[in-house]
Amino acid sequence: MVILTFTNSEAGLTLIETLIYIAFFAFLIGSLLGITFQTIAATDQVNKKIVLLQESNFILGKLDWALIGAQTITVPVLNSSGSELKLNQYAGPNNPIDFTLSGGYINLSLAGSAVGPAAQLNSQNVIVSNFVVITSQVVGQPEEVQTSFTLTYYNDPTNSQTFQLAKYLKQ
Repeated sequence: MVILTFTNSEAGLTLIETLIYIAFFAFLIGSLLGITFQTIAATDQVNKKIVLLQESNFILGKLDWALIGAQTITVPVLNSSGSELKLNQYAGPNNPIDFTLSGGYINLSLAGSAVGPAAQLNSQNVIVSNFVVITSQVVGQPEEVQTSFTLTYYNDPTNSQTFQLAKYLKQ
């Protein structure tokens, strides 16, 4: 008895196998691109938050520097609030020191601008708004100065944060 066997000597992929592999690789590449774009977007958001924090640290540092050596607050008057902080320091060749909000920038003037124009404390990367200064004093306690402001990333209003500083003046 003779048994005939046929063997397929052609090696390769069928059309269906090729289509399955192409679909799998397309899915894999699409997933990797999606992950890449999400990572880039998240990195951008983190970078914007870092910029806000760096800008706020600089502004808060200048306010802290001025208030640590403050002898008198002239604007706003005691037990009131305003959008400007003007003070005199104990040993201050820079007196008066003036913080104002103008056009989205917090400006610092020293010695009534006798030493030059007001310096912008924040860069164009952020917009400052709601600069509020509150002075108060409880009987028997030193005068307290509270400052707050909001920083917003210049082209992304969803990236916004409010910062505060409270200091008591030396007596």
